[in-house]
Amino acid sequence: MAALESIGEQHQLKDGSNISSASSASSGAFKLESIVISKVTVKSSHKSEKRFAVFEVNIEASAGSLRWPVHRRYSSFATLHQNLRTEGYQQLPTLPDKRIMGNFDPQFLEQRRVQLEGYLQELLRMPRVRASSPFLGFIGGGLGRHAPGTAHTIALAQARLTPPPPPPPPPP
Repeated sequence: MAALESIGEQHQLKDGSNISSASSASSGAFKLESIVISKVTVKSSHKSEKRFAVFEVNIEASAGSLRWPVHRRYSSFATLHQNLRTEGYQQLPTLPDKRIMGNFDPQFLEQRRVQLEGYLQELLRMPRVRASSPFLGFIGGGLGRHAPGTAHTIALAQARLTPPPPPPPPPP
């Protein structure tokens, strides 16, 4: 697995490919452009009767040329927020409070979707935050059991932002 070297707001793989949450696509790096929570689904655990809400977060980069969804529970947003604070980011937008009762009401879920989308959009406007390990881990996608901010999730986020190889040249 490739490792990241942090270069300001740009991250470089050891193979020389770059990602950036602030540079333009013309510089050879990719720019994160939008984050939208398109829907929320209530699911239940296979092992128990517990229900939980899953938010589909859609990420777009490089003028729409790269798009991918990630699915996150509220606890993933809370972990992202805590990890950012742990890394020293203090001027963060307010994360909506956790709610114990009535948290599967459709009106509440729609309100929560809008609030969490606003939270992510505020983070996206913060260049240092959007280049941080916790944020890149959060948007990484395909994370399975890996916690946001780990080296593995950063590599997954980066893999999502790595362009496909160019097509082979036509035969002579």
